[in-house]
Amino acid sequence: MWYSPSLQQLRFLEAVLEEGNFVRAADRRHTTHSTISRSLKALNNGLGIDLFDKTSRGMKPSGVGRVYGTQVRRSLEQAKLAFDLARYEADLHRRPF
Repeated sequence: MWYSPSLQQLRFLEAVLEEGNFVRAADRRHTTHSTISRSLKALNNGLGIDLFDKTSRGMKPSGVGRVYGTQVRRSLEQAKLAFDLARYEADLHRRPF
């Protein structure tokens, strides 16, 4: 079964992996801890995998979560590059010659 996560879910995952904490990730993405939590729960369910393991100290990325997170970072970098290139091309066509 194919599941297509939203860019927002991927950005939330990236923030949690980089910040190491749901609260700091929520601050970084200008949202709430509960919004991040719900979004990543939906992502887990949609993918059918656990991206995080529960520990006595909270949560940490699972092995699958780390691998998936690496690919998510690359995908988000590529999406930003595509956007920047499209914007650059659009600007070129708007300039008078």
